[in-house]
Amino acid sequence: MFQVASRPAHQPAYDMQYQHPHHPSALPNLQLPRNLQRPSYAEVSREAITSVEPGLAQVPFEYIRKGLHARGEELMASVSAAHVPQSLPKSRLPSAVDLPPAHAQPPTHILAVFSSPTAKHPGSDTAVLIPTHHIVLAANCVQLPRFPDARVRQRSNGMMSVPVIPLTVPAAEAFAPLHAFLVSHRLDRFIGALLPVPPAMLSAARAGSSSGPLAHLSAPQLATYLAGSAGGDKMSALMGLTRSVSAVWRNACALGVYDRDLWACLDFSWEVILGKEINPGPDVQTDEQLTAWLKKNMNTIYHTVGSCAMLPRAKGGVVDPQLKVYGTANVRVVDLSIVPLHITSHTQGTAYAIAEQAADIIKGVFAASLDRVVGDSIIFEDSIKY
Repeated sequence: MFQVASRPAHQPAYDMQYQHPHHPSALPNLQLPRNLQRPSYAEVSREAITSVEPGLAQVPFEYIRKGLHARGEELMASVSAAHVPQSLPKSRLPSAVDLPPAHAQPPTHILAVFSSPTAKHPGSDTAVLIPTHHIVLAANCVQLPRFPDARVRQRSNGMMSVPVIPLTVPAAEAFAPLHAFLVSHRLDRFIGALLPVPPAMLSAARAGSSSGPLAHLSAPQLATYLAGSAGGDKMSALMGLTRSVSAVWRNACALGVYDRDLWACLDFSWEVILGKEINPGPDVQTDEQLTAWLKKNMNTIYHTVGSCAMLPRAKGGVVDPQLKVYGTANVRVVDLSIVPLHITSHTQGTAYAIAEQAADIIKGVFAASLDRVVGDSIIFEDSIKY
């Protein structure tokens, strides 16, 4: 749960810290869970909503969230337009930040996000500053206590004084992508923040899709791209992605975020990183089951040749060196079926070469060039000379 910490003299009174025995602050380097565990479902409190927006006291929670989703781009634009320092040391953290008046709805607070201390990492004295809208957090974060009464004030010079609220989460560096998703509800941007893949590969991710928000994304395709684009030590790159996703996961658990689309994105990203077994599947475990699956599903792959082999007619040949079928006046076969023996390379190049030679034969230039190379006539049958 979150706990209100004692207030140092230089900090505002509102400071929350997450401590949960079931969600460790750091995953082991190699012992990774197959699936990301979700916290038990719980709804946000009505008090948390009415403390920031009293007019929503009678509005169902789902309607509130749908309304926020519809305004996601507008809200994201307003927090993005609030230019604040990216980070500040705790000793210089102000109680409020002055922002120029905005045409759109300005942020209601500036979050000063700290990482919770652990045995290996005692914590940082530097806060990551993130402008936010209190209703977005109140409507999505079950474990977040109600916001204080501090509100945006307009100064005599026209500047907006936005209160700064310290917030402690398991991984401050991973709070920004989670917050951006809660504000904008853009699935493609959220996965793009977790996995370094081109935006075009994620454009099919859409909330509210009848077939599922990520039904048209391919985890194997993204995994293949990541494996091919990783430079240097691929294992280090993989572990870096693993830590990033797990950090967002820990923050989501800490704040009590139960958004279905968010968890679909986290599960999908985790699947891409760890790789999901498609075949033979988790039900095939024993040697006997594996053998049975192989016999049922495995086939050889080959390119057939030789069904119309270029050989003497007495030896079963079908075409002569001019590619004409024996016994016909001008019927030719131009494909891999004329090759009498299989070749030890991909057959596409050989098929192209046969086609080029056939073109010369048909144009009547092959015979002259063949005479120059061979010098003597080629005899396949006593009655036919070439």
